[in-house]
Amino acid sequence: MGNVFASTSALFPSLVRWRQPDRAECEIPLLPAPCNFNYMSQAVGGGIRYRTPIGPVRFDVSYNLNPPVFRVSSQKRFDTLHTVNFFFSIGQTF
Repeated sequence: MGNVFASTSALFPSLVRWRQPDRAECEIPLLPAPCNFNYMSQAVGGGIRYRTPIGPVRFDVSYNLNPPVFRVSSQKRFDTLHTVNFFFSIGQTF
């Protein structure tokens, strides 16, 4: 669970929001108002780690429970993030 906020003042009111506010407005491609992303996004998932001489190899899969909707203004449409996400990496994390 988490999110990145534009300001610290948006953090505390968003801790109790589980859905994207005004989601339907983001699905209107020509609406000039910005989309509201002030909510907590949740995902569940699992992964596999394997230790190698060059560092760990990681493969993770996650399911986003409430993906955000956002406008793609150059193409006059809306889009949503994928519900199922795959991650693969080699080496240490930062």
